[in-house]
Amino acid sequence: MPPEPYPSSIRGPDSDPGGRRDRGWVGESVATRVTSVVAPATRRRRRARWRDLPAAVLLLTPSVLVLGAFVLYPLGRAVWLGHQRCDAQGDNCRSNGWDQYLDVARSNEFHDAIWVTFKYAAITVPV
Repeated sequence: MPPEPYPSSIRGPDSDPGGRRDRGWVGESVATRVTSVVAPATRRRRRARWRDLPAAVLLLTPSVLVLGAFVLYPLGRAVWLGHQRCDAQGDNCRSNGWDQYLDVARSNEFHDAIWVTFKYAAITVPV
């Protein structure tokens, strides 16, 4: 009899060309068979991913710094300054809360601008 191409531990019951039942499979579920074969490879991949983490962090650091410096900080600063009411020189600032934002959100001009922007996007994006 020629040697089997795969050991019986990873060969399924339907892969037996002679129609014989492999006695090693009796009482085992399909999930147990697949898990026992796949688990070591999965663990190796997981370890490899964790091993790559320092390199990934190192490569992402410049992007995060640029995003933070040129997008997140100015956005946060703009919101913070929007809460302040100052005189013309920028002195004597006091907190105004969310009132200025609420006034803008309630204004008809803002609603008209949002509607025009929506229509413009709906016309130009599909084209």
